Amino acid sequence: MTTEAEEIDELTTMFQSTGSVTRDSPITASKYNRWLVGEQNRGAGGVVRGEVQELRKDRLTAAERHRQYGASLKNQSRDQLLRDKQQYELTRETNLQKGLRVKAEVMAQKAQEEKQKQEWIAHGKNLAMKDQLQRQKIKQVCGENSKRVAEMTAIAKQEELDYERNLREVRDKLKADNIAEVQKVRQETADEVIDAAKEFAFEQRKSLAFATKAAEQAWKDERNAHTKAHLAKARANKADAEASRAKAKELRDEIKTTRQVIAEAARVLAPEGCLMIVDFAPHDLEELRDGHAHARLGFSDGAIAGWFGAAGLKLDRSDALEGGTLDVKIWLGSKPGPAEARPRAANDRSKSSKRRQAA
Repeated sequence: MTTEAEEIDELTTMFQSTGSVTRDSPITASKYNRWLVGEQNRGAGGVVRGEVQELRKDRLTAAERHRQYGASLKNQSRDQLLRDKQQYELTRETNLQKGLRVKAEVMAQKAQEEKQKQEWIAHGKNLAMKDQLQRQKIKQVCGENSKRVAEMTAIAKQEELDYERNLREVRDKLKADNIAEVQKVRQETADEVIDAAKEFAFEQRKSLAFATKAAEQAWKDERNAHTKAHLAKARANKADAEASRAKAKELRDEIKTTRQVIAEAARVLAPEGCLMIVDFAPHDLEELRDGHAHARLGFSDGAIAGWFGAAGLKLDRSDALEGGTLDVKIWLGSKPGPAEARPRAANDRSKSSKRRQAA
């Protein structure tokens, strides 16, 4: 009879073979099921062991990472403590130096105060000594002439008492005279005088009121006159501004028209043809606008050259005929021929392409 291990080997061989195999030894279903369950349990156990090993590895990795993080925190804390200690030592040294300086300053101040105190004590002693000497001199003088000094003192006191008594009498007399004069004035002053004084005061206040009212009216009239003058000046300024804007618009239109006239002349001009413009040089004679309807006070070489260039013309000559107040200018321009126009057109195209490349 075959053993269980042999049967399992035989079944494994049958499962691995591709053809049909007939088994010689019988096997019970319970053995097969037990074997199958055991294989499944062993497979599940292997998976669980692998997962447990992965978990252990993850735990070890996490523990190592936490250990490294803790070590880094420890190092950072140690470095921070070292920096704090250095900063504390530096602050302590700075405060110590500052304290020493303050202490030295206080000691110097105390020494200066002590010096001043000693000087004041010496000065006080000198003054006391001088005072004592002066007192001794006074005692000597009073001892020799004490009787005469007492007599002179008594005479001075008596004179002072007499002066006060006389002053009191004069003051009482002046007071009595003033009272009597006031009573006399009151008796002599009648009701008519009082009424006249009141009327005079009323007339004075009335005239002052009329003068104040007239001054106020004059101030109002002056203010209105100034207001009208300012309004007239503002209207004149506004009119001047509008005229300047109209003149500027007219000049812009004139420049535009002049530019269009030169452009149209250049358009109808044959190649290598010439265009001549004769006009005044720039001047400031404003009377030509009103008397002769001049829109522009002359043209400059730069303006003519710009208009010629915009119209495709070349300024060949610019001559001036001086005539005193006004100078006549002659500008001669020419239109390039085909041979000259082609290189210029090619040059313009190359410049345009370079600008596009740069953009």
